[in-house]
Amino acid sequence: MVAAVILTIPKGAHTWAWAKIEPTYRQVVAAARVGHVNPMRLALGVGGAPMLTLSYILSFSASLWAFGYTVPFAVLAITYLASNTVGSIVPSPGGIGPVELALTAGLVAAGVPYGVALSTAIVYRLVTFWIPIGGLAQPPAPPEGRGPVGPPTTGHSARYNQRAEPQPGPANTSPVPHEGRGLLGKARVHSP
Repeated sequence: MVAAVILTIPKGAHTWAWAKIEPTYRQVVAAARVGHVNPMRLALGVGGAPMLTLSYILSFSASLWAFGYTVPFAVLAITYLASNTVGSIVPSPGGIGPVELALTAGLVAAGVPYGVALSTAIVYRLVTFWIPIGGLAQPPAPPEGRGPVGPPTTGHSARYNQRAEPQPGPANTSPVPHEGRGLLGKARVHSP
């Protein structure tokens, strides 16, 4: 079967495919070398994802515990992972709606009353998703030398960020900027 697939590939297709894949391949190999050279970075990358998932499952457990119910950790983990899968599959922003529904359904299937399951799902999503992206998250402070919004107000690059005012001259003799000029700033000739 594999041989039949390989034989049906047109000549030159492997060259075209390698040309498309090679830049990504080289980046991955370079990143793997950096990770191999720095074991702490590799450990953080490999260990960080499971720790993040574990912390979300524990947060889900704490949300359920706040309503006076507990279920086995394995049930919570399966419910959490299944709800994230549903949230990834269903096209909604941030999984809003399907994730809460899947969390609630998983807890109801585990024997938690519907009202408590829905409340747990909403509290969990409120704490881990809605509040961090909402208005309660503090925006970062602007870098030194910048106002609240906009380009630097001091220093070398400030000179290049200032707007040039129109200068009077043959192309701009009108007191109103841009009046009497056509496309590309060239003077228009008005006939009476």
